[in-house]
Amino acid sequence: MFAHRGKWIPSFSKKIIPLLADGSFPLSQEAVSAFQSLKDDIDRASLTAIEDDIPFRLETYASDFAIGATLSQAGRPIAIFSRPLNKSEQRHSSIEKEAYAIVESLRYWRHYLIGRHFEVFTDQRSVAFMFNQQHQSKIKNEKILRWRLDLTCFKFDIIYRPGSRNAAADAFSRICASGSFHVKSTN
Repeated sequence: MFAHRGKWIPSFSKKIIPLLADGSFPLSQEAVSAFQSLKDDIDRASLTAIEDDIPFRLETYASDFAIGATLSQAGRPIAIFSRPLNKSEQRHSSIEKEAYAIVESLRYWRHYLIGRHFEVFTDQRSVAFMFNQQHQSKIKNEKILRWRLDLTCFKFDIIYRPGSRNAAADAFSRICASGSFHVKSTN
């Protein structure tokens, strides 16, 4: 995940050494510090990169214990969001968790996305169906209907993509789920 974004981080190969050298889990304090430093570097590089004429891409993922998302433009990361699910949210079905990852990330990045058309990528076919505006009358789940109503102010296309091709959001949700990190980018 960092390797893809490394081209925007000064001295990336030097900064990632403590993280790569640590083969233990939980991570050592040096590895945690390296992770935080790299994450901060991505935030700094990302926030200066937003361009008005390039559409956003949102990639989301949910695990059993966390949700994650990345926001990018033309392959360049803009922001990263991840948070653990509380006990109640952990009891949601996997489809609801995936949908919730979309809802929460759109709420979190509302200030970037309102008034702009963008793409949302999910690794859950049924979630892509649920949030597709053309299937409005076929949804019977009240929670999903409420979420769809919350998202009516956004203009987006939702696209199914297998999880194996959604590595960045997946990695952040899994890191967050480990309990070692709570990742939220600065806005």
